[in-house]
Amino acid sequence: MKVKVKFSLETTDENSLTFETTGILRIDEEEKVLTFIEQTDMHLPTTIYINEKQNTVTIKRTGQIESKMIFDQVKETLSLFKVDNQYEISMYTHTNFLLIKESEIQIIYQTEIDKEQNVSHQLKVKWEENK
Repeated sequence: MKVKVKFSLETTDENSLTFETTGILRIDEEEKVLTFIEQTDMHLPTTIYINEKQNTVTIKRTGQIESKMIFDQVKETLSLFKVDNQYEISMYTHTNFLLIKESEIQIIYQTEIDKEQNVSHQLKVKWEENK
């Protein structure tokens, strides 16, 4: 189904990114899958896998920057980043808060680097049917 996506990412060091775009939402027995193109300079194709039963969210980005971030409030997870098909970085991610609703996710998290600098990220993604 075609959806309108509202994306917001804010950090406690006052950086922010917000945009609206269109996307595709697929719902199956195990998860919801939301795909869209990030409205940034790099226009990264992004897929968000939302598993309500396991209370986890996975975000995959492809393109100039490739990444896979898994958010799970129960355990620390490993996030992977690849830049320009050359440099690979992996770091642990701690999910402080994870909320999954019918048409919205909210995540507050820190990576290893963020913890050292006492910075948190707050991600909100909402969607509604595009009529």
